[in-house]
Amino acid sequence: MNSGGAESYSVTVERGTDGTYLAWVDDLPGCAVRARSWAELLDVLPGAIAEFRVWADGVHAPSPRVTISEEVESAIETDEDTEVLVENDRDPLTDEDWARMRRLLTRSRAELLDLLGRLTDEELDSTRDGTERTLREEIEHIGFVELMYALWTFDLRSREGLAEFLAWTREVADARLQHLAGRGAADLTSADWAGAPRLESWTPRKAARRLVWHELLHLRAIELHRSAR
Repeated sequence: MNSGGAESYSVTVERGTDGTYLAWVDDLPGCAVRARSWAELLDVLPGAIAEFRVWADGVHAPSPRVTISEEVESAIETDEDTEVLVENDRDPLTDEDWARMRRLLTRSRAELLDLLGRLTDEELDSTRDGTERTLREEIEHIGFVELMYALWTFDLRSREGLAEFLAWTREVADARLQHLAGRGAADLTSADWAGAPRLESWTPRKAARRLVWHELLHLRAIELHRSAR
């Protein structure tokens, strides 16, 4: 970006097999634009950048200039797909980087929770045009993907990475169940997950019981497999 006059932004473009384009603004993590053609992409990028700057920083950036820093092939085929590792992704994540992105995440989460509070049950069970998920399922998806993205930062091909991953999952589960135990919770919830023959009922005590059972089930099976070799 340049100071004075119109600011210039470098952009990495992801070209999908379905003919669409997804542009990532290198200096504005989280700012991305999808378009059905190259011409449309160049047309909408400046406005999208200006809008993002207002939301993220309260800064008006009229008529920002765009330069394409890199073009990459991708397997993107839907509105949500993306796989590119942009050049900036190879740089270390610093405390300063995370502080900025965390601030944006805090803002977006506050907006999401505010929206959730205003949605009626009927609206939560409705679907947006062109999607199969209900709004309730879409909000669940946001939370699951948050955990999934964090999960993918572990090197699960190494023993050290697996050990770090196990420590992280235990920390997450322990914090949640300790919180519930602290208030003596017996809330009845339900989950519709792959493999379940019907909507499955859950309580904090069931989750704790199943955690112990599930870990021991696989631990003993792995031990038996190893001893039989």
